[in-house]
Amino acid sequence: LAQLGASGGRLMPRRSLEPMDRERLKQVERADLNESRVNEDFVLWLKNKGPSWLLVVLIGMSAYLLAVKWRERGVQQRNVAWAEFYSAALPGSFEDVAEKHADVDQIARLAWLRAAEGLVASVQADRRIDAQPEDENPGLTPEIREQYLARAEGLYQKVLDGDDGSLALALHAGNAMNGLAAIAESRGDAEAAVRWYEQAAERLAGFYPPLAEQARSRAESA
Repeated sequence: LAQLGASGGRLMPRRSLEPMDRERLKQVERADLNESRVNEDFVLWLKNKGPSWLLVVLIGMSAYLLAVKWRERGVQQRNVAWAEFYSAALPGSFEDVAEKHADVDQIARLAWLRAAEGLVASVQADRRIDAQPEDENPGLTPEIREQYLARAEGLYQKVLDGDDGSLALALHAGNAMNGLAAIAESRGDAEAAVRWYEQAAERLAGFYPPLAEQARSRAESA
């Protein structure tokens, strides 16, 4: 009575499972058991060690994001520093750039050189740095002239204080020595000028022979 056929209500015989069907059923049951065991092991692992590994992953991601942000900040700081350097015009502006961005590339040395060159040029032109076109007497007094020379001398010396004798700083050092020679000439001290030109030639000889020869030529005509 358990199975009735659709037509005539005839009793249909129960179909027994073939050996292949029983083996297939066992494989499915074993697969279900293995999957259940894996799920239980995974849940147990999450409970015991999951939080620790999650913390490690979070720390790693935080460190990576921090490194990216730090790199972007460095690039932005460098861009700002160079923009301020190229927009500076007066010696005081270059000195501010050197102080503000002392740890960016070689900006400090370049700014010191540019500021000192502006001061020496002002002395050679006998015109105050802050002179306006409408000023009737834009020239330098002896006191201001010496102030400019002393200030430029200090800036050139800052460049030389950081010289390590390398190729990377050879041009900076050579320019500073030539600048100090020009200051000595402006003060009428030819002997000091010759010494500085000769030191510049010696510093540049191994890296920039033409510039070294130029410094020697200046020494001869100082």
